[in-house]
Amino acid sequence: MPRTHGYSVKGKRCYDKHDWGAKGRTNAIGALIGSTLVAVGLLTGSVNTDVFTTWVDKILLPNIPEKSVIVMDNAFAKIIDKAK
Repeated sequence: MPRTHGYSVKGKRCYDKHDWGAKGRTNAIGALIGSTLVAVGLLTGSVNTDVFTTWVDKILLPNIPEKSVIVMDNAFAKIIDKAK
């Protein structure tokens, strides 16, 4: 987790010896039925439209019952709009 605080002269940027950026982050996409994790995808890149639609087609849909309702949070709203 990147550092959120540091010390420097007032009005000057705080620098450190280590780049605390998000390099090397692992993203996860998952699906629950009740309290059971039924589909999970782990990736080291960003989640974009291609990644998300591939996860839905290859991982999510084969692992859920045929007449399921999929409910998503708004984190994927822009991705879904682009996929339509």
